[in-house]
Amino acid sequence: MRLHEDLVRLWAASAEFPLMISHNDCHTRNLFINHRDESELIAVDWASVGLTPAGVDGGSLITSGLTWGREEARLVVDVEQQTFDSYYEGLVEAGWQRPRDQVRLVFLTMAATYANQMIGVVY
Repeated sequence: MRLHEDLVRLWAASAEFPLMISHNDCHTRNLFINHRDESELIAVDWASVGLTPAGVDGGSLITSGLTWGREEARLVVDVEQQTFDSYYEGLVEAGWQRPRDQVRLVFLTMAATYANQMIGVVY
Protein backbone atom coordinates (compact mmCIF):
# COMPACT_ATOMS: atom_id res chain seq x y z
CA MET A 1 0.00 0.00 0.00
CA ARG A 2 2.97 2.33 0.53
CA LEU A 3 4.70 1.45 -2.73
CA HIS A 4 3.74 4.71 -4.44
CA GLU A 5 4.93 6.79 -1.46
CA ASP A 6 8.16 4.81 -1.30
CA LEU A 7 8.75 5.33 -5.03
CA VAL A 8 8.30 9.08 -4.63
CA ARG A 9 10.97 9.06 -1.90
CA LEU A 10 13.29 6.85 -3.94
CA TRP A 11 13.02 9.08 -7.02
CA ALA A 12 13.61 12.16 -4.86
CA ALA A 13 16.79 10.57 -3.45
CA SER A 14 18.05 9.56 -6.88
CA ALA A 15 17.36 13.04 -8.30
CA GLU A 16 20.50 14.18 -6.45
CA PHE A 17 22.69 11.81 -8.49
CA PRO A 18 24.58 12.94 -11.61
CA LEU A 19 22.58 12.82 -14.82
CA MET A 20 23.43 11.09 -18.08
CA ILE A 21 21.86 10.89 -21.53
CA SER A 22 19.28 8.11 -21.48
CA HIS A 23 17.11 6.45 -24.08
CA ASN A 24 14.10 6.60 -21.69
CA ASP A 25 12.18 3.96 -23.64
CA CYS A 26 14.61 1.11 -23.26
CA HIS A 27 12.80 -2.19 -23.79
CA THR A 28 13.09 -5.29 -25.92
CA ARG A 29 10.99 -3.82 -28.73
CA ASN A 30 13.45 -0.95 -29.17
CA LEU A 31 16.70 -2.96 -29.00
CA PHE A 32 18.17 -5.22 -31.66
CA ILE A 33 21.36 -7.26 -31.88
CA ASN A 34 23.45 -6.55 -34.97
CA HIS A 35 23.62 -9.94 -36.68
CA ARG A 36 26.91 -9.03 -38.38
CA ASP A 37 28.52 -8.18 -35.04
CA GLU A 38 26.63 -9.77 -32.15
CA SER A 39 28.54 -7.67 -29.62
CA GLU A 40 26.72 -4.59 -30.97
CA LEU A 41 23.28 -3.59 -29.73
CA ILE A 42 21.23 -1.18 -31.83
CA ALA A 43 18.64 1.05 -30.14
CA VAL A 44 15.75 2.62 -32.09
CA ASP A 45 12.94 5.06 -31.20
CA TRP A 46 14.90 7.84 -29.54
CA ALA A 47 11.83 10.09 -29.17
CA SER A 48 12.09 10.07 -25.37
CA VAL A 49 15.82 10.72 -25.02
CA GLY A 50 16.73 12.92 -22.08
CA LEU A 51 18.80 13.33 -18.94
CA THR A 52 18.21 10.89 -16.08
CA PRO A 53 20.22 9.36 -13.25
CA ALA A 54 22.28 6.35 -14.37
CA GLY A 55 20.25 3.17 -14.01
CA VAL A 56 16.96 4.26 -15.57
CA ASP A 57 17.52 2.51 -18.89
CA GLY A 58 18.76 -0.69 -17.25
CA GLY A 59 15.84 -0.80 -14.83
CA SER A 60 13.28 -0.23 -17.56
CA LEU A 61 14.93 -2.85 -19.77
CA ILE A 62 14.76 -5.56 -17.13
CA THR A 63 11.12 -4.97 -16.23
CA SER A 64 9.56 -3.72 -19.46
CA GLY A 65 8.18 -7.17 -20.18
CA LEU A 66 5.90 -6.78 -17.17
CA THR A 67 4.12 -3.94 -18.94
CA TRP A 68 3.00 -6.11 -21.83
CA GLY A 69 2.62 -9.37 -19.93
CA ARG A 70 4.96 -11.00 -22.43
CA GLU A 71 7.05 -14.09 -21.96
CA GLU A 72 10.11 -12.11 -20.88
CA ALA A 73 8.23 -11.11 -17.72
CA ARG A 74 8.95 -14.63 -16.44
CA LEU A 75 12.67 -14.03 -16.87
CA VAL A 76 12.94 -10.88 -14.74
CA VAL A 77 13.93 -12.62 -11.53
CA ASP A 78 16.36 -14.96 -13.27
CA VAL A 79 18.28 -12.32 -15.23
CA GLU A 80 17.95 -9.18 -13.11
CA GLN A 81 21.37 -9.43 -11.39
CA GLN A 82 23.16 -10.38 -14.61
CA THR A 83 21.49 -7.50 -16.45
CA PHE A 84 22.51 -5.01 -13.76
CA ASP A 85 26.08 -6.30 -13.68
CA SER A 86 26.38 -5.96 -17.47
CA TYR A 87 24.74 -2.53 -17.44
CA TYR A 88 27.11 -1.26 -14.74
CA GLU A 89 30.13 -2.80 -16.47
CA GLY A 90 29.20 -0.87 -19.63
CA LEU A 91 29.01 2.36 -17.63
CA VAL A 92 32.45 1.76 -16.15
CA GLU A 93 33.91 0.96 -19.58
CA ALA A 94 32.49 4.30 -20.78
CA GLY A 95 34.27 6.14 -17.94
CA TRP A 96 31.66 6.09 -15.15
CA GLN A 97 33.32 6.60 -11.77
CA ARG A 98 30.37 6.97 -9.42
CA PRO A 99 29.43 4.39 -6.77
CA ARG A 100 27.74 1.19 -7.91
CA ASP A 101 25.13 1.58 -5.15
CA GLN A 102 23.80 4.81 -6.69
CA VAL A 103 23.21 3.11 -10.02
CA ARG A 104 21.71 0.08 -8.27
CA LEU A 105 19.24 2.30 -6.38
CA VAL A 106 18.02 3.94 -9.60
CA PHE A 107 17.96 0.60 -11.45
CA LEU A 108 15.76 -1.02 -8.79
CA THR A 109 13.62 2.11 -8.39
CA MET A 110 12.83 1.96 -12.10
CA ALA A 111 11.98 -1.73 -11.77
CA ALA A 112 9.66 -0.95 -8.85
CA THR A 113 8.06 1.82 -10.92
CA TYR A 114 7.10 -0.71 -13.57
CA ALA A 115 5.74 -3.01 -10.87
CA ASN A 116 3.68 -0.12 -9.52
CA GLN A 117 2.27 0.53 -13.01
CA MET A 118 1.28 -3.11 -13.30
CA ILE A 119 -0.75 -2.96 -10.10
CA GLY A 120 -3.06 -0.48 -11.82
CA VAL A 121 -3.28 -2.56 -14.99
CA VAL A 122 -4.07 -5.78 -13.13
CA TYR A 123 -6.57 -4.06 -10.84
